[in-house]
Parts: sequence; C-alpha cells; structure tokens
Amino acid sequence: MTIASTPGDTERKHKLLEQLATELTHGDADAADTIAELLALVAGTPMQADLQRIAHAIEEFDFEAAEQVLKTLLAQGRSL
Repeated sequence: MTIASTPGDTERKHKLLEQLATELTHGDADAADTIAELLALVAGTPMQADLQRIAHAIEEFDFEAAEQVLKTLLAQGRSL
C-alpha cells in the first residue's frame, strides 16, 4: 500500500536528498542517519527499493557507489 505524501513530506525528502548528496560527496558517516530518515519517509513507495540500495552501499562504507546510485536516481527524475 502506498501512502500519499503531503507537500511538507515532499519538501523534507528533497532537503534530505540534498543533504545526503553532500554527505556522500564528503564521505560523511552521517549519511547513515540521513538515509534512515529518508527510508522512513518513503516506506511502502517505489522509491524505497532504490534508497535501500543506497543504504546498503553506505553500510558497506562504499560512499562512491551510494553517490553514483543517488546521482542516477536524480538524473532519472524518480518521483518521491
């Protein structure tokens, strides 16, 4: 079941995605907290699986791979 996002949720997701991109660029371990918050916001949506791929890369401390997946998603214009 997909839960509809409110405009505030969508804005929050965009801010978190920007924050995550910065954290990944700098190899910042706070990326783990940011992706956890994003996963909670997208639970039950198609975006969940994509963000889980990023979370897995972060867990493996592969920030480069996580950043590449994020860039690909953003370039594809995946909706939140």
